[in-house]
Amino acid sequence: MRSRIVRTMPLPASEASVGRSRSVGSMYRTLKLTTMVVQLRLCVMTNYDSLLRDLYAAISAGATGPALTKFWHPDAEQIEYPSVMRPAGHRRSLEEMAAGAELGAQVIRDQCYDVHTVIEEGEQVAVQLTWTATVATDLGSIRAGTHLTAHVAAFYVFRDGLLLRQSSYDCYEPIAG
Repeated sequence: MRSRIVRTMPLPASEASVGRSRSVGSMYRTLKLTTMVVQLRLCVMTNYDSLLRDLYAAISAGATGPALTKFWHPDAEQIEYPSVMRPAGHRRSLEEMAAGAELGAQVIRDQCYDVHTVIEEGEQVAVQLTWTATVATDLGSIRAGTHLTAHVAAFYVFRDGLLLRQSSYDCYEPIAG
């Protein structure tokens, strides 16, 4: 038969007047349960990574309208800093993003988001990814069938569990024309 050693530890002064002490095992179970609750709260509170991956999957599938805007806060804005595709950069509201998604679904196909890094800090998330797509119709000097690749650093701010702001730096690989 195995023996079990139980050590008691004094309670804080506020509880010591009651004249109780707790075993190490009891304190361990309490600490373990508290740790599990904290971890559960963190999992519930920081699901931004999965929300962003769901957004990327929806965009890749050609989602438009409510299937896409459901990820965004009504006051959302998107900021694209200057790139080959947008030399002057661009800032747009949720309505403009929805219209852009409609156009994108017509002129882009086979979009893919390969997420490399996600860093969460409170209500802010930084993502490093590679975006690839194929041009479906001629876009100025870019011919249909052209493969596009951009290495992206995107920064997100959330409010009420939804995307409030996206700021992105898109570095395109040379475009074959």
